[in-house]
Amino acid sequence: MNAAMRIMNVRMGAVTLLTMTLLITLMGALGVVWMRQQITRSADKIKYYEMELQEIDRKKAFVDTRIAKAHSPENLIQRIGNRLVAPKSRQVVWVNETFRGDSNVLEQDLPTAPSKAVAKLDQVLIDAVKARAKEVGLGTIH
Repeated sequence: MNAAMRIMNVRMGAVTLLTMTLLITLMGALGVVWMRQQITRSADKIKYYEMELQEIDRKKAFVDTRIAKAHSPENLIQRIGNRLVAPKSRQVVWVNETFRGDSNVLEQDLPTAPSKAVAKLDQVLIDAVKARAKEVGLGTIH
C-alpha cells in the first residue's frame, strides 16, 4: 500500500501542479486583457483632451484676433469718431516722485505742472490722430 500511496501522491501532486499552472496562466491572461483595456481607455482620454485643447486653441485664436482688431488704430478712430478731444487739466494727475528708468539711467524728477513741451506733444498727437481719421475717411475730428 505504501507504493500505491506514493503513486497516488505523485498523481495528486501532478494534478495540483497542472491546476496551479493553468490558474496562473489564466490570471496572467486576464491581467494582459485588463492592461490592454486600460491602455485603450487612456488613449481615448488622451484623444479627447487633445481635441478639447485644439478647440480651446481655436477659440483663443478667435478671441486674440477680435482683441487685435478692437485695438487697431483704425477701429479705435472709427469708434471714437468726433469725440476725440485733448484731456482737460483736471483730468491730468501729476505725480511728484523720483523715477528710475530701465537699465538704471539717470534719476529724474517728474514735472509737477504741465510744461510747454508736454502741451506741444499733446497737440502733435491730436494732429496725428486727426490726420489719420481724415485719411481713413472718417471726416474731421473736432
